[in-house]
Amino acid sequence: MGCAGPFLEAKPSSGGSSVALAFCGSKGHRPGGVVGAMDGPPVGETSRTTNGLAAPHDTTICVQVTNRGTQPLRVDRSRFHLKCPREVQPWTPDRDEDRFMIPPGATRKVEVGFSYSPLAPGEQVSVVFDDALSADAQPVHVPPLVLRHR
Repeated sequence: MGCAGPFLEAKPSSGGSSVALAFCGSKGHRPGGVVGAMDGPPVGETSRTTNGLAAPHDTTICVQVTNRGTQPLRVDRSRFHLKCPREVQPWTPDRDEDRFMIPPGATRKVEVGFSYSPLAPGEQVSVVFDDALSADAQPVHVPPLVLRHR
């Protein structure tokens, strides 16, 4: 991922005892969003919607997930959320698989897209993994990944 993404890691994630998480970057635009904008009708001024509110921003956040447990880890990307100061946003579906397994001892990079309202530089957001990770049909609880807006 490029170094000019909209987010930086604010606080390294401690992960759980059986899972390690690491921020591996962010991108400001999702490819589908760019193509969709080119295919859609012109909307006038691009920084505002018709009701005067700022338009939402799109981002893709990369999280490296390492399974340190003894059981396969089930990852459900559709359960990732972006918790912003004034809202909580669900993931934005894309063409990647929603659910997959990570074998014990393996690592996989997971990219998840979100739309969010404008943020001031320095504001923090959290990628929340509630109900997104499980092993042996039991939820694996991990702390949120805290990021800072550029």
